[in-house]
Amino acid sequence: MQMFDILIYAAIAVFLVFRLWSVLGQRGAGDDESPSRPNPFTSQESRQNDEENVMVLEGRARPLQTSGLTAAGHAPTSLAGTLDAIKATTAFDEKGFLEGAKAAFTGIVTAFAAGDMTSVAWLLGSAVLDPFQAAIADRKSRGETLENKIERFVAVDIVEAKLLGSVATLAVEFVTYQTNILKNAQGEVLEGNESKAEEIRDFWVFQRDLKAENPNWQLIETRT
Repeated sequence: MQMFDILIYAAIAVFLVFRLWSVLGQRGAGDDESPSRPNPFTSQESRQNDEENVMVLEGRARPLQTSGLTAAGHAPTSLAGTLDAIKATTAFDEKGFLEGAKAAFTGIVTAFAAGDMTSVAWLLGSAVLDPFQAAIADRKSRGETLENKIERFVAVDIVEAKLLGSVATLAVEFVTYQTNILKNAQGEVLEGNESKAEEIRDFWVFQRDLKAENPNWQLIETRT
């Protein structure tokens, strides 16, 4: 009886092995191996060589992503980005420009107070020169005089910048302490305080065609 049970169990075991073999089959020598995970211990040089051997079909490679910033790392539409664009077009020195703007401011304000714009007319666009001359003529017609003294500059900064084609436009903020004394024909003070300088904030707009031979900037607008 025991021998019969053993034979039954053996037959069942053989049957199960046969069924398992028929379901799973055997991997042949030519079968593709399943993809394996990259070996984390493979050297970087080995992985780099593998990547260099990868063929990329024309037009299928991912385009290079650009940061959208200027070479100096500024947003193109920002003040610094516009100044970068101006520097890329011409030899522009921001410090030198501001020194020139400061000198122009002093010369123009002094000439206006003196009532003669001849010496600085070449620095002024017609949109500025004409109103200055009209104001001087009006003042002289009433027999008035203007005395001006710039006590000191607090700040001189570029606050706006535009570049349209080759035409650059820069707005400069001047913060100064000045005394401006307006007197009538009899020498009496009409406006201003002779003993106290007041803080004045001016915005002057300068413009230049960067491709023009003339390197000078012209004042085209004033705002207070």
